Amino acid sequence: MVRLVVLPFLLVAIGLVGCAGKAPDPTAHVKGAVKLDDKPLPDGKIAFVTPGKAPDILTITNGNYEGTVTVGEKRVEITALKEAPPKPSPMPDVKLEPSKENYLPDRYNTKTTLKATIKEGNNEVNFDDLKSK
Repeated sequence: MVRLVVLPFLLVAIGLVGCAGKAPDPTAHVKGAVKLDDKPLPDGKIAFVTPGKAPDILTITNGNYEGTVTVGEKRVEITALKEAPPKPSPMPDVKLEPSKENYLPDRYNTKTTLKATIKEGNNEVNFDDLKSK
């Protein structure tokens, strides 16, 4: 009788172990500097991208960034926004707010040529030679 009571619990326990998700990807600490035309990028975002996975996005402040990124080979996308004129409104009486646009060249974001290798431990990855032209 005791065996019949224990058996369902044992089967559930085995099933739960088998359903456990895989371990998360290892992460590492990353910091660095971003310069545009030899000056610190005032503010922006830097994304460390692994195809098929969510990017690790860190904030750039006064030319510096720091945070946690998954380990591995990364494509790097950097964006910096500035205010832009509002887009034309389809309705003449509606006034639209100014919008934001990325002022960095596409070669640093949508068509990036930047790459980084993130290893376990502490990493310093600098992008101090970006050019606006």
